[in-house]
Amino acid sequence: MGTTGPSKYPSYRLRPAFVEAHLNLGLLYHDDENLKDAEACYRRAVRYGPAWTLPHFNLAIVLEDQDDRRGAIVAYQEALKSDPPFGTRM
Repeated sequence: MGTTGPSKYPSYRLRPAFVEAHLNLGLLYHDDENLKDAEACYRRAVRYGPAWTLPHFNLAIVLEDQDDRRGAIVAYQEALKSDPPFGTRM
């Protein structure tokens, strides 16, 4: 995917606060091992959907993949705050 950034994709221009678009693009970047862009997408998803669990969880995973253990712990804690039973479903 490269580091083309989200502005290349129409959903970002039409609805920049569309949480699902940020999550999905983050997944694509993550699958492509483009961890910095994946992190940026997940952080935008967290900003626009702070009560959503999945953005926090995906952010935690990508931070862990970048050896940022402290950041990952914070993101995991935020995921659990937004949906306490989430941890029991994993």
